[in-house]
Amino acid sequence: PLWLQAVLGGTAITAAELAAGLVLNVWLGLDVWDYSGVPGNIMGQVCPQFALAWAALSAVAVWVEDRLHKIFD
Repeated sequence: PLWLQAVLGGTAITAAELAAGLVLNVWLGLDVWDYSGVPGNIMGQVCPQFALAWAALSAVAVWVEDRLHKIFD
């Protein structure tokens, strides 16, 4: 179902953002982004608001991809 794909997509993207943030911001000290002022953040690298946004964007991407398959198949 679409909701499950959105949750999985949002989770995967948030995990990738956390991994990238730990490497770029914490270990290398590049300070590309900092969510430490946002409630619910994890080590200042990810926050629940953006995790929800990634899930919503994933739902849109899945929907568009489904429509494209219907058009081209």
